[in-house]
Formats: sequence, structure tokens, C-alpha cells
Amino acid sequence: MDLIRRFARRRADCLAMPAIHPATEFFKQCLKAGDSPDEATAKTIRIFGTDDARVARTEAKEEIRKIYIMRDPPILVDHELAEWYPGPSEDDRFWPALKRYLVEKADWSEDSIRDLDRASSQVVSRIAPPGMAEIRSRGLVVGYVQSGKTANFTAVVAKAADVNYRIFVVLSGLTNSLRAQTQERLDRELVGLSLAEESQHE
Repeated sequence: MDLIRRFARRRADCLAMPAIHPATEFFKQCLKAGDSPDEATAKTIRIFGTDDARVARTEAKEEIRKIYIMRDPPILVDHELAEWYPGPSEDDRFWPALKRYLVEKADWSEDSIRDLDRASSQVVSRIAPPGMAEIRSRGLVVGYVQSGKTANFTAVVAKAADVNYRIFVVLSGLTNSLRAQTQERLDRELVGLSLAEESQHE
């Protein structure tokens, strides 16, 4: 309900943005909040009307499809989950903060950030929407030693948190040293960033 009221208040401002239909943006935000496509459509109809809702669902589906069918990195798929993930946005909380950290503190190049963004979005697009009553999806990401696996699942965690996943379990090796190394990195790149973001929101 808060999402509906917020977009209702901002509708006049959104109408001045030619790059994206305001109903489409609202529809995508509903998906990221955990709504199913049908629930997002119903809410969009209430705010923008049936015609705009139809346009929003079509435009969002086209954007989501581009993420879902990415061929790099290569994937194997054996499930029939709905295509739901609209991708990250600058209004998100965790992924933009992680991206800033990688650029400003870890000295990542633009190409490396772009590759990480694409790969992690593809993984998130293959998990179940967080609003489902029952989630039974499984997946496996494989990579060489020092190929960026930790960076990838850190980005996946950040993006999943941005769409309202709230619990993450990390199994980080057979020794305490490996576990401590991974925990220190996640604390630095995710938990620490989220606390910094929290102070900015207060």
C-alpha cells in the first residue's frame, strides 16, 4: 500500500520522464517488492488504468527477458520459473553501494563491474521470486580458482537483498581460515556498507 501511495504522489513527476513509462517503472518496483506479475498488474491498473498497465507489463517483460536469456556466462536451466527480475536500479540500496565500493576502494575497472553486473543479474533472474508462498529452486555457479566467485555471490546477495530476500547462508570452506576470510570480506563489502547506508537514511 505504501508503494501505491508513493507512486500516486509521484505520478505527475514521472510523466515528465520520456525514457521510461511511469507505469512500467511502478510495475517493476512491484515485482522487486515481491509481487507476482499478476499482483503487480492489478496494482498498476489501480493507479494507471488498464491500458497503461498492459503497456507496463509488456515493456517490463521485454526488459526482463533480455536479462533472462543472457548467454554470457553460459548456463544450464532445468526449471520453469516465471521471468520476473527487472534488474538493478540506482534507487536500490545494496548493489549500488557495493558497486561504489568496488570502484572507489577496490579499484575495479568499468569492464569488470559491467561483467559482474551482467553475471550476477543473470543468477538472480534464475532464482524464485521472493513473494512466492513456496520456493523450491536450486542452482549452482561454477568458476575457476581466483575467477571472481566470491565477488559474484556477493553481488548476487546484494541484488537479492534489494528485491526483499532477507536470509542468506554462506558455506565458505572447510577451514576456519577460509571461513574467516570470506566473513571478513562480506562484512566489509555488504554489512558495513548497509550500516553506512542506514546512517544516510536516518
